[in-house]
Amino acid sequence: AGKVNPDTDMLVGPDATQHMSQSVIYNAIAYTLSKTSKYSQNVAKFIDAFFLSSTTGMHPNVNFGQLVRGPGKDHQIGSYTGILDIRGLVKVVNGLQLMRNTKSPDWTAAREQAMTSWMSSYVGWLQSSSLGKEVASKAK
Repeated sequence: AGKVNPDTDMLVGPDATQHMSQSVIYNAIAYTLSKTSKYSQNVAKFIDAFFLSSTTGMHPNVNFGQLVRGPGKDHQIGSYTGILDIRGLVKVVNGLQLMRNTKSPDWTAAREQAMTSWMSSYVGWLQSSSLGKEVASKAK
């Protein structure tokens, strides 16, 4: 039987992604209901840090998601199941739609354009990468 590498206890990516997506949707809902700028600003900060920052932003792919470390070529790229770790993107998309609909001043045209570009790149990666194609072949 296989064993889980204890290094996985140090991974923060999947949890960080879930926490970020929850934070985006909850702050977007709070802004929609209260029009309190703090919530709208929080959404912008999360999006900037997680997606748009050149130093902290995630690249629009999951090339290393659920990577199984070890020697050889098979251990240099993640597994297709790593894509599941960012399923919270649905909450991000919904949160951003709330920001658009409420015409939040913090959801600027520049952020909209940058996030649209990020999502387009991600969709392109899903459609063209070996990992994305493998996920698509499993969905039945």
